[in-house]
Amino acid sequence: MNRVAKGIEDFSNFDVVYCDSKIALEWAYENGLKTDAIIKTSSPSLLVLGNERFQNIELFWTKERFEKFQKTIQQHTEVVYDELRNSGRLCHEKSVCIAHATVLFQRILYKAACLRSDDLVIPSLIIKVEADGGIAGNNINAPWDRLLSVNKRSLTVTYEPDNASWTPLGTDGVSKWLRFRVAGLQTLVYRIACKIMPKLPNCIFNKEVLIPSENELVIDTASALALRWVKVSRVDPSKHSLIPQHDLLRLKQENEFALELIESLIRSRVCQWSQPEFVAHLLNIYKQDLRVRLNSFDQLVQGWSISLSESDIEQKAVLTNSPGNIKGQSLALACRYLKIPFVSAQHGVTIELDKLHGEVSCIYDNSVGDFTLAFNSMVAGEEDKSCFKKANQVVVGASARHLRMKSIARTKKSLHPMVYISTNLYRGNIGYFLGTQTDYQRATAEIELVNNVLGKIPHQLRYKPYPDDNRRYYDSDPVLDSLKSWSNIQLHQNKVDMRYLLASHQVVITSAATSTLSWPIFADKPVVFINWSRKSPLLDNARSELAQAMFIFDDCDPDFYKDLLHFLSKPISHIEELWEKKRPKREEIISRYFSSYGTSAGSRSAKFMLDNVLRLRP
Repeated sequence: MNRVAKGIEDFSNFDVVYCDSKIALEWAYENGLKTDAIIKTSSPSLLVLGNERFQNIELFWTKERFEKFQKTIQQHTEVVYDELRNSGRLCHEKSVCIAHATVLFQRILYKAACLRSDDLVIPSLIIKVEADGGIAGNNINAPWDRLLSVNKRSLTVTYEPDNASWTPLGTDGVSKWLRFRVAGLQTLVYRIACKIMPKLPNCIFNKEVLIPSENELVIDTASALALRWVKVSRVDPSKHSLIPQHDLLRLKQENEFALELIESLIRSRVCQWSQPEFVAHLLNIYKQDLRVRLNSFDQLVQGWSISLSESDIEQKAVLTNSPGNIKGQSLALACRYLKIPFVSAQHGVTIELDKLHGEVSCIYDNSVGDFTLAFNSMVAGEEDKSCFKKANQVVVGASARHLRMKSIARTKKSLHPMVYISTNLYRGNIGYFLGTQTDYQRATAEIELVNNVLGKIPHQLRYKPYPDDNRRYYDSDPVLDSLKSWSNIQLHQNKVDMRYLLASHQVVITSAATSTLSWPIFADKPVVFINWSRKSPLLDNARSELAQAMFIFDDCDPDFYKDLLHFLSKPISHIEELWEKKRPKREEIISRYFSSYGTSAGSRSAKFMLDNVLRLRP
């Protein structure tokens, strides 16, 4: 094991340092680190400085290597899943949980691929930062301490900044009236139902919907069910969930069997992407993490089973958001054991647009449960292609909150000519790949966009950073520093969701095939979309169809910057005229890729659940 510093030590004996923070590095210099030491880093804030001693540790990842790595994750996890299911000993939900753990392991394998054999023997200083990382905890630090624990000459130290707080996404500066208008009556009904109904006796209800996690469509559906006198209750896994002794041995044997069954598959992938000296160590890391995950899975199944059994209402169902995680996977298994129908609701438009989303197909909404409430037929079609498919798709349309964006945008006067909604969310150590760029490449691409286009347009522009809940790096984003050079760009400081700000802008610029795109589309604001070829690019069919509905510019075009600048330099009125000409085709495209229905998704979902889900079980 590598040594972990208990206090401040003398760092003068180290010529190689692994560090992703400027402020932590300054601390190390103050404590003896030589100024000519080599700093190996992934941090955009360090690499943009151009210091020759700051080495980009991810140089291994050429475009070709990255594409091969990213595009083979889906196939790798499918093979793992098939091996588990074909054994006849593991259920679907646990097999999907293991497939998901295998996807998560690719983040560690990616970092391991950056290391060379010499890194196992060179005296190395690993600097971590202890700070508030957001709702998921502190994930700021790359796993160099784990990967290099076999280097007996490495030292891990931890720096604790004085001000380590992290601001979460909020509603600062948003009026209560606007918040109510965006949320709508459905949300008010839902909140009241969640507060009052659990206090009422079960004998006055004959149906119940249990909600562990919510989103806009869940809220719409639950509020419509509440108005039909279906009890609406929030549910969490019981904390008093000891697994019965007679099941412990069986589950442990089952988990060890799974590890042995797929070990050769994991080894093959590790051998392909790491140095031979790291293979055994990486396999041990995979096994350690998977054992912890499977133990948590089994514990959660027990916890959910207890909570779901507390209500004696016979006709009940679970309705949830984004079940593609260990909580959702374990909940789905508990529901299957108890014969309680499991329904999930789509969170946002992404899978039907994103070319590289197959990487995470094991966590699609339809990967567990019985039914999935979908916005449109395109997402249903894409998810049905997944080999992890379990739930049946029911197309109900987008939530009322999405659809009311249009009326809100019309009744509020636009104050700013243009807004750029950035989707520049760094992967750090917690994000999926969904592209073939390092974080440094993402930063430089965004800075080049600012310097070549956004800063040169003859309109005032508001730059809206991505409001990430989970901190990727401790230092500030270098892209935001680049904005200071341009007088026409105003940085929006508050971490507020863009849905509250759309009505204040005339033209919207955004990029990447994410759920962010749906909000300005529903608001019917002119949308200028940048299709990055290496970061969540559009599916080929989606790109050709969406080009008829909005303005799309591809970064791989030779005149990309020139053409985009020329278009954005047009008078706002001219852009709005061009947008209006696309309206007939846009309405058709919206029904295909965004919402198959124009209203009443909640009522439609509630009717489906009453007719097909919330009924007496045989």
